[in-house]
Amino acid sequence: MAHDFDVTLKQLIQESRGVLLRTVLGSSFVQWLNVELPRVENPRVDLLAKTAEGEHVHLELQSANDPRFAQRQAEYYLALHRRLGVHVRQVMLYVGREPLRMAAEFVTPAMQFRYAIIDARDLPGEPLLVSPDLNDNIFALLTNVEKERVIQRVLQQLDRLEPRARAAAGQKFVILSLLRGFEKEVKERTEQHMPVTFDFDQSELFGPIYRKGREEGREEGREEGREEGREEGREEGREQGHREFLTRLLSTRFGDLPGWVYDRLQVATDPELEDLGIRLLTADSLESLFAR
Repeated sequence: MAHDFDVTLKQLIQESRGVLLRTVLGSSFVQWLNVELPRVENPRVDLLAKTAEGEHVHLELQSANDPRFAQRQAEYYLALHRRLGVHVRQVMLYVGREPLRMAAEFVTPAMQFRYAIIDARDLPGEPLLVSPDLNDNIFALLTNVEKERVIQRVLQQLDRLEPRARAAAGQKFVILSLLRGFEKEVKERTEQHMPVTFDFDQSELFGPIYRKGREEGREEGREEGREEGREEGREEGREQGHREFLTRLLSTRFGDLPGWVYDRLQVATDPELEDLGIRLLTADSLESLFAR
């Protein structure tokens, strides 16, 4: 699952108190567990819950077809069984744009392992849309419910929130729309309703690096002992935090980066760096990302 959507999807599911939780996990009440796994390539599962009935459910979120996903699920199952000593029901929730092409089993001559796959498009969208839970309404965008109906419903629900909660929910809605290619319309409609800005400084994903850059800038300003130096240091530190984080994201997404990418990042302004970070969510190549 791409980290860009991971945080938003986890929040929607963990904060759900309605249809989404019951549909995906089979229970309206769960206790979320945080378990480190021994000797696994990715030592942390996306979501692990214990239902009111005492059943353990492991939920993985997937936004792209991965030919090795079934093998990874088998590794997770063994690690979870070793760690908890109980059977863990496994569910993969597929939220990608491309048609689902992954099988729900891992088979070799020596073993046969199965788990459940739920394609978000196959979920009953109407109950999610009419639910009083805003998390359900936002998630309905990934189902086959008509896009316009989802947008109208979410905007109505946003009106009922206080400003800070409204901005946070609006961000989730815009981010999730990227998974269906609706981001331009959803962002425009949401911004018409209220200002929606991506507060990277407070973001769980971006915040630590940006705050580190700002603190470095403040320290530089203090050493120079001038107000002008402090302000310049803060700005330079913030931009450097953007550059470092974008470089890390680009390397993760595209591998070794050519020299021209570093050159472009070095001269990019702060607004340009933020724009690159947002467009990276849907870019399929370095060339297309830096095309404008």
